[in-house]
Amino acid sequence: MKDVQKRFDNYQKKRPNVSTLVNFAAATKGTRLKHDTLRRWFNKLVETEDYEGVSKVDILRWLDGLANPSRTTRNGTDASISGASSVSDEV
Repeated sequence: MKDVQKRFDNYQKKRPNVSTLVNFAAATKGTRLKHDTLRRWFNKLVETEDYEGVSKVDILRWLDGLANPSRTTRNGTDASISGASSVSDEV
């Protein structure tokens, strides 16, 4: 899973004035990472100052939704197993 760090580093180089949280979200969007893997990379790469005042659990839930978007069927209904609501594409 070193591609997470590689993608993150690329975003950091391209967008040095953007927070590590936003670059991490962009680097992991649509990657289908498992929650534990996402959490491990988050702890390693994202600076704590970038999410001060916000619950880490809420941020990880949001990132999990970005990394693992719910799938829809042809008729537009949610086909995900967990039935989790989709997260908006803010990144």
